[in-house]
This record gives sequence, C-alpha cells and structure tokens, in this order.
Amino acid sequence: MKEREMWIVVADGSRSKVFEVAGKGKIEMKSETAVPHPPSRDINADRPGRTFDSAGEGRHAKEPPTDPHDKAEADFLHALARQLGAAHEKKEFAHLVVIAPPRALGILRTAYPKQLASAVTRELAHDLTGFETPALEDYLKDHEII
Repeated sequence: MKEREMWIVVADGSRSKVFEVAGKGKIEMKSETAVPHPPSRDINADRPGRTFDSAGEGRHAKEPPTDPHDKAEADFLHALARQLGAAHEKKEFAHLVVIAPPRALGILRTAYPKQLASAVTRELAHDLTGFETPALEDYLKDHEII
C-alpha cells in the first residue's frame, strides 16, 4: 500500500478526528471536529406540550418522538459519513479505517455512501477520541493497522 492512500477516522457521537497515514508507523491529522451535545434534559428544558387522551377527559404531557441527544449524535455521524464519501469520490484516499464506539459505528455503517462502504477496510469498536496522536499511533501499531 502506498503512503498517503489510507485515512483513519476516530469518532464518537460528537467528535471526530481524521488522520492520513504518512508513512510507516506515522499518521498526520487532517481534520478535527467537535460539536457540543448537551444532555436531553437541557435540550428539552421547556415544559412538554399537552394533549387530550384518546378516550375520556384526561390530559397528559406529550413525549418527544425521539431523544434529542440521540438525534443530534446521529445527525453528526451522518454528516461525517457524507464528508468522507465526498473525499473518497475526489480520490483523496483509497482505504479507510474507522474506529468508533459500537453505537456510533452502527450509525456510520448505515450512513456510508455505497462507494465509501467498499473503501472501508477495517472497523474497530472502541472509543479512542480522547487519545493524543502519539498514543493513537501506538494503538494502531499494536493492531497492525499502520
């Protein structure tokens, strides 16, 4: 495999780091994104709407159809998959390694454009977004990725 044809993505529901393999055992950060996702209780701080019971005279609070925190995470991961798909389409990389917690990895898998899915050579279900570059390089060497 030639140098600079593999990207490594380390992500979770609110942060992502994209690295390029820059040689034997070395990586260079291409981009880093962090989006704050407050807890659901803070997102839905207002009182919920009220509705009537379908039978009878009672009223009750309406539940949101989805958890807003989970939706924000899914939106972030879908945007990341689109960005990676666009970069792959421009032939910026040939192979992709994705490292993310299991839940985020599942969301990413469903969001990959078809051409990007074929470029994913390896997936690891770990949360490494807190790792600094040297520690991540050691981890990738231990797992025979770089």
